[in-house]
Amino acid sequence: GAFESLPSLQVLDLPRNKIRRLKPETFKGLACLTTLNLEDNKIHQIDSKAFIGLSRLEFLKLSRNCLSSIPQEIWSFVNSELVLLLNDNPITMITEVEELRRFSTTVSFNLISSQLQCDCKLREIKSWFLESKHMRWDIRCMVGGTIKRIKDVDWKDLRCVSPNVSVS
Repeated sequence: GAFESLPSLQVLDLPRNKIRRLKPETFKGLACLTTLNLEDNKIHQIDSKAFIGLSRLEFLKLSRNCLSSIPQEIWSFVNSELVLLLNDNPITMITEVEELRRFSTTVSFNLISSQLQCDCKLREIKSWFLESKHMRWDIRCMVGGTIKRIKDVDWKDLRCVSPNVSVS
């Protein structure tokens, strides 16, 4: 990897570099890295092995990229307290509640997305976060044209409306 000669590096700031994807072992050799800032890039794809070896990572900043979902590989490398920032990505759905259940460490999770709808698909996520005392989280989604914290959205508003189908 490009960083193998920097084993003592603790902070890597790469905002606004037009990075589009993270390949396998992108950060290989950065065993001491605690902060990785990848904000304001064009990241739309993250390989499942991109973060291998980052066991000391405490801050992962992926805000303002092109991620349409939360990459599952993020959950596989978390070994310590992690602050994960995913704000302002075009994320439309969160489905990784089963992955989130594995964590016994404190994790801070921030996601503010104007494209994430407050609907029935977020019920399980909201329930799990409310039950998990070790999680610090701020998820905001769209409800009635307004971005709201999911913890402030009433349970009755987390519903999915069946489409109207008519046969002529």
